[in-house]
Amino acid sequence: MINLENSENPTYPISGSLLDKCGEVNFNPLGITKREYFAGLAMQGLLGNHEQIGGTTNFEWLATHAVGYADELLKELSKTK
Repeated sequence: MINLENSENPTYPISGSLLDKCGEVNFNPLGITKREYFAGLAMQGLLGNHEQIGGTTNFEWLATHAVGYADELLKELSKTK
């Protein structure tokens, strides 16, 4: 597993000042992680291109590759700092 410190950060973080104004928060302010978001986008692309990848219905293959694409994107993004 690739150690990606950015991968567990929230996709759309909420600032502390906004949380203070809202008072009690009854939801998870962090939402999904960047890794989950990118994997979902990759999965959407794979499914949208279903015929060109052989029309596979191997969902484990699709999920594994979607996460792999997300990990590679996060790894590349971490190089730009």
